[in-house]
Amino acid sequence: MQQLQQLQGLQEFPQLQQLKQVSQLQQQTKDKVKDELVASNKNEKKKAKVQQGAKDQDEKNSYS
Repeated sequence: MQQLQQLQGLQEFPQLQQLKQVSQLQQQTKDKVKDELVASNKNEKKKAKVQQGAKDQDEKNSYS
C-alpha cells in the first residue's frame, strides 16, 4: 500500500513541474508583451513628433 502511494506521488511530481513551467512561461509572456507595448508606444510617440515637426515645417513654408 505504501509503495502505491509512493508511485502516485512520483506521477504527480512531473505534473507539478509542468505547472511551474506553465506559470513561468505565462509570466515571461506577460513581460514580453509589456516590453513590446512600451517599445511600440515609444515608437508611436517618435513618429508623432516627426510628423508634427514636418507639419510645423510645412506651416512655416506656407507663411513665407
